[in-house]
Amino acid sequence: MRFQMAPMTRNFSLNGIPGPDVAAYYRRRAEGGVGLIITEGTIINHPASAADHNVPRFFGEDALNGWAHIVNEVHGGLTAMGVSPDWSTHLIEHAVSAVHDIPHGGGIAIIAPHWMEHVAAIRPEKVAQFGVRVFDLDRTGKTDHQLAAEAIQSLKEFWKSIGAPTKLSDYGIDDKEIELMTERAMLADQIGSYVPLTREDVRRILRNSL
Repeated sequence: MRFQMAPMTRNFSLNGIPGPDVAAYYRRRAEGGVGLIITEGTIINHPASAADHNVPRFFGEDALNGWAHIVNEVHGGLTAMGVSPDWSTHLIEHAVSAVHDIPHGGGIAIIAPHWMEHVAAIRPEKVAQFGVRVFDLDRTGKTDHQLAAEAIQSLKEFWKSIGAPTKLSDYGIDDKEIELMTERAMLADQIGSYVPLTREDVRRILRNSL
């Protein structure tokens, strides 16, 4: 395992907000095998803390959302192992738990099947593969769409069997803050890699999760 400390500060965060290019910078380090990454210098909420507006801030919702995106990208880089992972379910759940303070695992149990339904309508092969590898589904005579639907149902039944929550209303969440949760999930114009999600996609997944 290698470790890396970034330069004192990189001055690449426009108006103090670390953007997708900054997240990509840290992700490349994780993908290159760096196991411990210490970020560049950041500034606090004080007028004298920095003379350059492009030094990343560590205060304010806009800047902290940027750092949350960096954390997700670094986690993705550490676990990618040569493939392109898709962390959009985590971004959506982080937005839900930020607004409603629910357990991350419970939120993922609710959101993941509905994200998979969206994915399966566009690229069912990965969801079908999940069903075969995780639930030992039989491929014989089935299309990827059929296998994907069976995989999603198997996942829902598994969550139910262990007492996991199955809908956001289990936590008392209704549709009043759908727009706020959608906006907090969207750290870029699109999120995710396998099937990139737009705001409308995220909004639909959240509504289906109610």
